[in-house]
Amino acid sequence: MNAAEFIIQSEPGTSLWDWVQVKSLDSVYIPTITNTGILSTDYFPVFLIKVNQGESWTISNPPQAHIKIGMYRFNNVVPIYVLIKVSGIDFIHEVWINHCSQDTPSPLAHLSRMKYIHIFLYESNTQPERTIKFVNNFTYKSIIEEIRTAPRWSNLEFDQAKEIAPSKDILWQYNM
Repeated sequence: MNAAEFIIQSEPGTSLWDWVQVKSLDSVYIPTITNTGILSTDYFPVFLIKVNQGESWTISNPPQAHIKIGMYRFNNVVPIYVLIKVSGIDFIHEVWINHCSQDTPSPLAHLSRMKYIHIFLYESNTQPERTIKFVNNFTYKSIIEEIRTAPRWSNLEFDQAKEIAPSKDILWQYNM
């Protein structure tokens, strides 16, 4: 099951990130499948959000989103969080990034170089209902430095650190 299939089967409020091919923004969403864990240069990370049926078309035009990116350090694990608030949707969407994942390459280096960040809003189709694109003006330097100084961690350690992290509401208030 790819990320789009997973998100449309999930409850509204579900959010995650995935790799897509650059050409997909001009046509259709093309989920990635890698056996080697290595991506070619024509892939970039996007954020996928499941919303209620019809909700993606009730938000402002052009759509607005507020994003906060930060990290939460627990012992030697540094989970990265991305919090997304879409204008017109009273909900903070929360995405966690495991930089040391054994399952997929980390999007951190790509995110730090991207001019724009893309959010795909899903209702019931495997293609996004709407896409929000905005300037990526985040500073990733402190996150990258923290990651560099931490030893590698396992997926289990990441999940454990994420479970005891503060709530998304507290992270939203803390991360100015």
